Amino acid sequence: MALIKCPECSKDISDKSEKCIHCGYPLRSSNGGYPSTSSYENRETKVLTERTSKDIKKQFIIAKILLYFSAIIIIIGLLTNPPIGIFGVILFVVALVINAVAKFSKFWDHD
Repeated sequence: MALIKCPECSKDISDKSEKCIHCGYPLRSSNGGYPSTSSYENRETKVLTERTSKDIKKQFIIAKILLYFSAIIIIIGLLTNPPIGIFGVILFVVALVINAVAKFSKFWDHD
């Protein structure tokens, strides 16, 4: 038994393993041979899609939190101190930009 490096995570694994014990990367197909290149590409595409999807969801969550927070600051600023309201408007614009970037990313990366 020899140790080899996983092509996906670069950690040491047994050359007898069917898949990486660390990341689950397939090392051998069901017929005992090595998986085809297309299965590697399909897995990489799936992982990339999952990562971008999670990143886009994080952007939407951050944008929503900033929108609500800026709305509260704008209302407080209007009632008490106008400079605080200006900070709220700036924060609101930043939140709108983050939201627009997330929507564009969703459109660009996913069909």
